Amino acid sequence: ARFLSNSPLEASRKVVVLEQAETMAEPAANGLLKTLEEPGNATLIVIAPSTEALLPTLVSRCQRIPFYRLGPETMTTVLRQTGHQQILQEPSVLAIAQGSPGEAIAAFEQLQAMPPKLLTQLTQLPHTSRQALALAKEIDNKLDTHTQLWLVKYLQHCYWQSHTQPDMIKKLEQARQYLLSYAQPRLVWEVTLLELSILEGSRI
Repeated sequence: ARFLSNSPLEASRKVVVLEQAETMAEPAANGLLKTLEEPGNATLIVIAPSTEALLPTLVSRCQRIPFYRLGPETMTTVLRQTGHQQILQEPSVLAIAQGSPGEAIAAFEQLQAMPPKLLTQLTQLPHTSRQALALAKEIDNKLDTHTQLWLVKYLQHCYWQSHTQPDMIKKLEQARQYLLSYAQPRLVWEVTLLELSILEGSRI
């Protein structure tokens, strides 16, 4: 509110973008109501995954503008027009993006940053406990937490395509939750990869 009360330096009005608005605590959301009612010489853009994720009182003071996922043809056109046509050769990236060009570009950049040898080892799954523990150590040493979280999403897609085992996807989802809870990453991956290797062994 204090920022909006000041006149803009150059533009005719101020624009404020609130990303991940669904993460606001209720007191913060309630404090925003007055500003939405009387924004002054400003435009506020509130971004959230759905209206249901926001307080009804907040939604009632906003104009809803839905953003829809793009279909395959439109997605292809957008990626080509923006110079990212190489992403079209990565089905796994397109599947993760689910119709979002921004997600596709971010996922492709993450994929390119991954050590190729490590990625190959992970997509094939460890066959022994020693391999699982060694992979967990390498993940912990080479990847930060943000990249590890992306890796979980990538492996969920890869394992579903190659194994179609719901239990594997559940184990990876548990790993994601533990990583988000700031559990020790190496321990999370040790347990997860050992469990995945057991599931893989039972399938053979």
